[in-house]
Amino acid sequence: MEQRTDITVISRDRGAEYAKAAALGAPQATNVADRFHVVKNLTEALQLCLSRGLEEIKAAGQPPEPSQNGPSKQVVSVEEWRPLEPAHVEKARLARRSGRYGRYQQVVQTRKQAEVKASANPQRIQKYAPNAALWLFVRDQESLDEVGREERAAFCQASTTLKKASDLVQDFLSMVQKREGYRLDRWLEQVESSDLCELHSFATGVGRDKAAVQAGLTWWINNGVVEGSVTKVKLIKRQMYGRAGFALLRQRVLHAL
Repeated sequence: MEQRTDITVISRDRGAEYAKAAALGAPQATNVADRFHVVKNLTEALQLCLSRGLEEIKAAGQPPEPSQNGPSKQVVSVEEWRPLEPAHVEKARLARRSGRYGRYQQVVQTRKQAEVKASANPQRIQKYAPNAALWLFVRDQESLDEVGREERAAFCQASTTLKKASDLVQDFLSMVQKREGYRLDRWLEQVESSDLCELHSFATGVGRDKAAVQAGLTWWINNGVVEGSVTKVKLIKRQMYGRAGFALLRQRVLHAL
């Protein structure tokens, strides 16, 4: 890039090394953060928020434990002796737990046709795994069927946390679709004033790369063609796994391109 002084725009994902390379190799160029990767980062934060919201819904639906007579036994909570884990460790742990629970639900939960036609209720939405509920929150209202709209409304009614998350996520996705990058600062302020720690983390990352993200939410440029080529190379490589060496892989990739 240092030898190409005519470079004016660099479209990239959110990786810090890409941003550093762009700044060093073509400081004159405008950086544009790819919209797909920005939305992907948002959905990852939303999934963690859904995990917390579903736990709150389930906890609210549990009957209170019966009181026991007699002297109470002193209990030391885990938080009193366990050291606090770093934020990135907690995020990874919650994401893994969410995935495991989603796979578990897919195994034990059988959805009958009659259940699909039924109206949403608290007992039903408690069966949702975070990764399954995720699609209810990232799709726009018009693309959801009647059951989907009812279920998302039930989630928002059962949890103020999920209601705030739904409003903020839908507002951001509308900003992406309509290319309204000028609204980004206001959206970040709304997230900062909320109590959604999961979206705080996403907003902090956006703030560090705000100029590129704002350009990505405004310009038509994206990584679509490049990502398509990368996917093609990966597919060829996986088809040949364990069958041939690099020489044949190189020929097949060049032939496909």
